Amino acid sequence: MPSRVSRLLLIAALLLPLGGCTTLLVGGAVATGAVVAADRRSPGTLLDDKLIQITATDRIYADPLLGKRVHLKVASYDRVVLLTGEVPNEALHQRALNIVRETRAVRAVLDETRIAPPAPLDSRLRDRWIAAKIKTSLAARGLNPLATRVVVDAGTVHLLGALSDEEADAVLTVARQVHGVRRVVVNNARRGPAPALARPAAPVPPPAPEEEAVEPAEPIPYDAAAFEAPVGDDAGAPPPAAPAQP
Repeated sequence: MPSRVSRLLLIAALLLPLGGCTTLLVGGAVATGAVVAADRRSPGTLLDDKLIQITATDRIYADPLLGKRVHLKVASYDRVVLLTGEVPNEALHQRALNIVRETRAVRAVLDETRIAPPAPLDSRLRDRWIAAKIKTSLAARGLNPLATRVVVDAGTVHLLGALSDEEADAVLTVARQVHGVRRVVVNNARRGPAPALARPAAPVPPPAPEEEAVEPAEPIPYDAAAFEAPVGDDAGAPPPAAPAQP
């Protein structure tokens, strides 16, 4: 069983690659920093997501049948894994999916893989440039780039986060404006406005005055001929009246 200090050092080591300056309070039980403060996931969920990515990726590329034959990227947000990339055939596709599904703490898998040869290096570098450009554009628009996980695969942008409707729309708009983006998918872990963007509750309208009860109208059977648009010489004539009831 790792000591408390060892566990905190592990959290710091996992968080540093994600966002930069992380401050570790070894004397307490909480790791704080820019990443934790900006991310809406709890420190425990953040740690689980990082471990899921490391474990699933290592298992995929250590697998003797997958190994160098695939190009796959594992991204986890709130313990939901987004799997992107290429696999050469359906059998290896299912094998990779099973590895991810069996990884500890995984709740669900969003499968966006393609049956295709591994993408060339220039395509992967282009995707990395697009992701970096989106992050820069988010910061330039005053949006927190650490609150949204950006995954780009073959020009398709996947945005993962716990966003309000307003935030999701803003991030979507920024991503669509970046050159090279072919498609944008928002995988939102939360619905409804964020606390900082919550609108005041709308006033409750006064109750409408009660109306006198009206007897229900007699239902009229549907007559197809009465709803067909007239054609030919009769196009300008008014539609025929509904047949009288017996």
